[in-house]
Amino acid sequence: MTTSDYNFSTFSKNSFYAELNARLIDMADVASDMRIVDLACGAGGVTRLILERINRTTNTVVIALDHSQVALKTAMDDLKDISHGAVKYVQSGVENISDAIKESVDTVVFCNAIHY
Repeated sequence: MTTSDYNFSTFSKNSFYAELNARLIDMADVASDMRIVDLACGAGGVTRLILERINRTTNTVVIALDHSQVALKTAMDDLKDISHGAVKYVQSGVENISDAIKESVDTVVFCNAIHY
């Protein structure tokens, strides 16, 4: 299996994973009109949960950051149906977050990415 064949799409669609991430988003207290970083966003499962949680507000920005171009492409494709909120995709390692994201943000979520 090559790097381009590998991503977390199948895993992130697992109901247990989605339920656990929904609880983590609850604890993060994300809200409308915030700038939110989804650190190590992978295939975009948590990004989707955040966008669903903010419930169609237009002033919210989710910055989906991941080191994998393949994962970001998967997230972009999977989130095409979301018409509310804005998603900014950033390819970077988490260790370079201050170089990759220069603007201020309200919160950073880092769900189930300890393996990162």
